[in-house]
Amino acid sequence: MSLVRTSVLLSAALALGMLSLQASLASAQVTAVRPERPERGLFKNPPVEDGDRLDLNGSVGAGLDDNILLDLPGVSDPRVPAKSGSIATASGGVSYNTTNSRGRLNASASSAARYYPGQPIEHVTSHGASLSGVALLTDRTSIYGSQSATYQPFTFSLMFPTSFSPSYDPESLPLIEATNPNFDQAATRTKYLSFLTTAGVSREFSKRTTFSASYHLDRSDTAYGTEPFTSQGASAGFRFSLTRGLGLRAGYGYQQAEYTLGAEPFRYHNIDLGVDYSKALSFSRRTKLSFSTGSSAINDGSNTRFRAIGGAQLNHEIGRTWDATISYDRSFEFVSTLLQPILYDALTAGVGGLVNRRVRVQTSAQASIGSIGIGDSTAVDNDFDMYQGNATLSFALSRFLDLGATYSIYRYRFGADAVLPPNVERNVDRQSVSVYLSVWAPVYSRTRRTNATR
Repeated sequence: MSLVRTSVLLSAALALGMLSLQASLASAQVTAVRPERPERGLFKNPPVEDGDRLDLNGSVGAGLDDNILLDLPGVSDPRVPAKSGSIATASGGVSYNTTNSRGRLNASASSAARYYPGQPIEHVTSHGASLSGVALLTDRTSIYGSQSATYQPFTFSLMFPTSFSPSYDPESLPLIEATNPNFDQAATRTKYLSFLTTAGVSREFSKRTTFSASYHLDRSDTAYGTEPFTSQGASAGFRFSLTRGLGLRAGYGYQQAEYTLGAEPFRYHNIDLGVDYSKALSFSRRTKLSFSTGSSAINDGSNTRFRAIGGAQLNHEIGRTWDATISYDRSFEFVSTLLQPILYDALTAGVGGLVNRRVRVQTSAQASIGSIGIGDSTAVDNDFDMYQGNATLSFALSRFLDLGATYSIYRYRFGADAVLPPNVERNVDRQSVSVYLSVWAPVYSRTRRTNATR
C-alpha cells in the first residue's frame, strides 16, 4: 500500500473524528476499561452481580436520508442525482443473561425495519438470533462457544473491523448478542441468510504459560450463485508472559474459504509468532496501550501473498465517565458479500461519556482502505476505501426510556475492476439524521448471592 493511500486513511479518519466531535454527538458507547469505573448512566443500568436477567428492548424513530440508494438500486451513473427522503425506523429484541462464578450465558433475538414513505420500495427488514457462553471447567481451564444467525440486506460492514483484541482472555470475553445492522450501510434491498459458529478452549499451565485453541465456521448466502459462501478455520498456540502486560505468542492458524462452486478455495496460513502488550502507561494509569503483531500467508491456488499483520489500541480515561479510544488494524478478511478476500488497513477512533446521569454523548469514526484479492498486478483496479462517522446525543427520561438524536455519514469507493453483487453501486456518499425513542423493560431479574450453592 502506497504512502499516499496511507496518508489518505489517516487524514480521513481524523477529519471524520473532528466532524463527530464538533457535532457533539456519537454512535457507539465507549465502555470503561476498569471495573472501578462502573456505569453511572440512568438509562438501562442493570445490576452487575451474578444472577439471571431477561430484558426486552425496543425503539422507534424518524428522520431524513440524503441518498435513498434502495430506491434506485444499481444506478451508478454520476449524472444521476442522489435522491433524498424521509425515513421511519422500528426495532425490538429480547435478551436473556445468566452469570455465576463458573461461567456466563447469553441468548438473544432481534428484528429491525426501516420504512421509506412514498417510495417504490416501502421497507427493508433484518432479523437475528444468537446463543453464546463461557464456562470455567476448572480453575485453570475454560471453554467458550457461540452460534448466531442473521437475515439482513447485503452490506460491506465486515470491511470495518469490529474491535481490537490483543489476546484471548475468557474472563473478559464479551458474549455475542444479536444486534440490528446499520441500514445506512445497506447496499441493496436483497437480503441474505448467514450462520456463524465459534468454539474455543483456554488452559493455564502456569502463571506465565497459557494455551488456547479455537474453531469457527461461517456459512452465508451469496449474490453470485446458488452455492453458499463457506469459511472455516482453526488455530492453536501458546502465550508466554514475560512481565505483567507483556507476552510472547507462538502458534499456527489455518483457514479455508470457498466463494463459488468449482472455484479454487482460498487458503490462509497464520504464522503466529509475535508480541502482545497491554499495560497502563507509566506516566498515567488512565492511559492504556495494547498492541499485537504477527504474520500471514494467503494462497488462491496459484499465487501466495505474505503480509505482516497486527493491531494497536490506545485508550484514555477522561474523568470518571468519559473514554477516548483510537485503534489501528492491519489484516485480511473473508467477506461473504465479495468474491475474494480483502487486505486492509483500518483506523477507528471514538470519544464518549456522560455529561450527567441523564445526558450521554457518543462519537465514533472509522476508515478502511485496501484491495480485493491477493494479486500484485498494478494493472487491476481492485482497490477500495470506506469511511464512516457517527454521532449520538441521548437524554434519559428514566431508567426505562431514552430520547436521542443521531447523525451518520457514510462513503465508499470501489475500483473499476472490483466485482460487486448485482444492483450494487460502485460509489456511494450518504448522510442521514434521525431522532428516536428507546425503551428498556427488565422483565425478570434475580441476583444470586455470592455464597449460594452452585
